[in-house]
Amino acid sequence: WELTEFALQYWIENRRTSLAYIDPSPSATARSRNHTPSGNNFYYWTHGEDAFYGIQAVYQRKSDGLERRGKDKTIRVQGPATVASVQNGKGPSDFAATAQQNGVKLSWTFDVSVVVPRGWDLSHFEVHRWLPNDTTTLTRIYKGTGGPTTRSVVDTSMKDTTDAQRQPGFKWKYAIRAYFDRLGVNTNQWSKVSITTFTAPQLPGVQNARVVNHSPGWDVVYWDPPNLSWHSGFTGATKYVVRLLPPDNLWPETTATSYGINSYGCGGVQIWYRAGLFFSKRVSANHNATGC
Repeated sequence: WELTEFALQYWIENRRTSLAYIDPSPSATARSRNHTPSGNNFYYWTHGEDAFYGIQAVYQRKSDGLERRGKDKTIRVQGPATVASVQNGKGPSDFAATAQQNGVKLSWTFDVSVVVPRGWDLSHFEVHRWLPNDTTTLTRIYKGTGGPTTRSVVDTSMKDTTDAQRQPGFKWKYAIRAYFDRLGVNTNQWSKVSITTFTAPQLPGVQNARVVNHSPGWDVVYWDPPNLSWHSGFTGATKYVVRLLPPDNLWPETTATSYGINSYGCGGVQIWYRAGLFFSKRVSANHNATGC
């Protein structure tokens, strides 16, 4: 006898009418074969039904060409998780937002060995940001450029928001979801969304703020830099801002820790600073101009 080829059968569980031989038959030297279900079989399998493969060795008797098949061997191939189960599956865990000088650091965990649905590969993550009271303004700040191994990203696009939205205590919402690709099939689906709230940091104010009268009609505002050693994400003030009260004159931003002002009005001053993208709380100092 001579081994001539292998006969491969394929069918869906509980649907024996779908049984068919895979054509062309693998040759006698073949030891593997790729197969993608088609038609109804494809639909049943991608919707969670298990598939079966059977293989038989085909022999031919050399003396007269009689053909016989060997004993059938069968294997089960579980269907991939359904789209619905992926949609309802667990998303990234421990999603957290932390302020740092250049933006908001977003971090998460994701155990690929446990969370990825059967028959799917983790493709990437996607992060969105929005205002808690405005769900229509959704900004995608990250889409998987780091691939499935990424577990943190910095939202530097905060620079495009208003100054008021980077003041101490202002709140943002962030959401993250995982994207999966179904194996062997051009289908992309995302997981449940994980959400976290980011609050702009209460950066400490400047120290020793004071207004000193140097001559009639001219005062100088002094202050010492803030102590930012408490927060590893901030290295120092980028710019300082001085506001004269009243009449609410806002002086240009400066990198200096002193600023000369005309001594009109006795309402004092407010000093705050910008550290990267975020603003500190405001510190007041009395105006001690002559006549106040």
